[in-house]
Amino acid sequence: MRDPDQIITIDAQLNNWGSSIVTDDYFFEHPQYVIDYTPIWTLSDEEESNSFNSDISEESRILINAIELETKDKLIPAIKLYEHIIKKYVDTPEYYVAMARLPYLYEQAELDNNVLIALYDEALNSDATTHKKFFKGKKVATHIKGKRYDDAITLAEEMKAEAAFEEEIVLAEINITLANLLKDTESKSASGVNHYSNLRNLLSKLGGSEIIETPSDITESVLPKEIQLYQNYPNPFNPVTQIMFDLVKTANVKLNVYNVNGQLVAELANGIMNAGNHSVDFDGSKLNSGIYYYSLEVDGSAITKKMVLTK
Repeated sequence: MRDPDQIITIDAQLNNWGSSIVTDDYFFEHPQYVIDYTPIWTLSDEEESNSFNSDISEESRILINAIELETKDKLIPAIKLYEHIIKKYVDTPEYYVAMARLPYLYEQAELDNNVLIALYDEALNSDATTHKKFFKGKKVATHIKGKRYDDAITLAEEMKAEAAFEEEIVLAEINITLANLLKDTESKSASGVNHYSNLRNLLSKLGGSEIIETPSDITESVLPKEIQLYQNYPNPFNPVTQIMFDLVKTANVKLNVYNVNGQLVAELANGIMNAGNHSVDFDGSKLNSGIYYYSLEVDGSAITKKMVLTK
């Protein structure tokens, strides 16, 4: 007779069960079973026929599945899928979305966020990851949420020393001030420093708008040499991101945003635009979390890139 406390591992690699027949819920509701498999999100026949869906990678499908579980408040299954992405698809856009979502889910599920610190340290020490500042920022925020204020201050001071832009310095100072404010509040000690006022001033400074003058005598020598569509920033984003592109000459331009089903969700530009550098803000506040594509069409030629909206 089987021991009721025995853990049974089910080896089910490369199985494709679909999204409506077998789900993660069974295995997470029966903790004596551990399933070792790569979760697959199956598209409908209508979706499969769409040209956009034919380009969806496995990691993108898993991410869509994780976001769907999260929206249904199935926290543990969503966490498992995000952790799977982090393990298997390092340095992809989906990897960074998973890293960005885990802190919120860990907090909601009341899990130990020291596990997140270990993930960030692993990413920082890895040669495979490229956005080291992202992980340091997440690490600072996680230390603050875990009430490890001194650790947060030390790391934020390090980020301030490494900052390449004024905005990065201000963000580091905000984290330092916030950590000191919370530390003083919890210890009920008065340091003599008005951290609240400092924080308010820093936030005002960060939100302030400075007009950057550009020379009016731009010559041909400084115009772009080729048409380019850049990766949106920030990415992942919530809810606003900036899309930049270059034009080598005056041209008829269309800049559109599509969902994974190929449906148009936003028209950002449509008309004649001059040669030079351009930027357009995209507000996804009315859209659901997920993967979207933005496409730049110039005189009949198109360039398409992927971006991720997280809420």
